Amino acid sequence: MPEKEFYINDIDRENLFHLIANNNGKILPIKRYSENSLEIVKSSERMFEVIRNLSVGFIVISDFYTFEPIIVTKNRFSEAPLYSINQRQGGPYISLSFYLGFADDATVIYKSTIVHHYAWFIHSNSDSEFQATDELKEYYKKIVKFLNDKTKPRKINGKIYRIGKNILHELGLESPGNFTYDKELSRYVKIE
Repeated sequence: MPEKEFYINDIDRENLFHLIANNNGKILPIKRYSENSLEIVKSSERMFEVIRNLSVGFIVISDFYTFEPIIVTKNRFSEAPLYSINQRQGGPYISLSFYLGFADDATVIYKSTIVHHYAWFIHSNSDSEFQATDELKEYYKKIVKFLNDKTKPRKINGKIYRIGKNILHELGLESPGNFTYDKELSRYVKIE
């Protein structure tokens, strides 16, 4: 499963929403639904509302690569009707996660955005699998290229991370080098 992680701010997340919308993409939240129907997020404002209140996970579908319906099933353990998206079934689709914060022991002290897709999906009308299509992979590459253009690589504790150009100063990572986070100083410091 190809997966890429980026550390970007809400301006870049909003620009990513518009990139997807302007390229025939539709963003659907991975959340509990009270009806057997999916919500298509129609604005970046709604996307941020969903992130704050309902879910950080989304799927991206498009007529370019999605050829089967996304399957939604009822939660059999809930008294109230609750529905959710079946992972890997139908589609294919690209997954997005827009995290709100970071762990206490995080290497990068900033919220992350993850984009990925499964290598295999399950047909919506059977248990047989199919590979992610070349069209999906091309769309995924377009998203990754966009995010790569919005970020710069920075080495922290010997590992490379993609960090948004407009937050490098905020994090103290403007210049290249190998950094580590000093908790006592509450900032990144260069390792010689």
